[in-house]
Amino acid sequence: MTAYEISSLAASIMANFLATFTIFLTIVTAYVITAFVAGPRLTMYQLSIVNACFLTSSLIIGFLSITIYQRATSLAMQTWDLTKTTAPPIDLSWMILLLYVGLLVGSFLFMSSVRRGPNVARGAGM
Repeated sequence: MTAYEISSLAASIMANFLATFTIFLTIVTAYVITAFVAGPRLTMYQLSIVNACFLTSSLIIGFLSITIYQRATSLAMQTWDLTKTTAPPIDLSWMILLLYVGLLVGSFLFMSSVRRGPNVARGAGM
């Protein structure tokens, strides 16, 4: 493949990464809105179903997103090896993973604080 073809493929794969990143943010946002609106009224059974669905879907999309990003970075590196006209691409996979983990943990902490009630969230219930 020529450098142009590899570069075009990398751009297409990066567009797929951005789409999966958007899906991940949509899943997290849906969970946070669910926590805010219905969190205090959920039974433990309903809460476990919501948490399981959220965790499963976000992990699948998160790992898929990181894999797609790594593939795009790999292709960008191949293009750079052929042309060496710009700065080499930087692999930010670990930063993206930390962002995803932070969003997941933050979402679970938000659900937990909403279920405890406003007094405990402010420290008055301790």
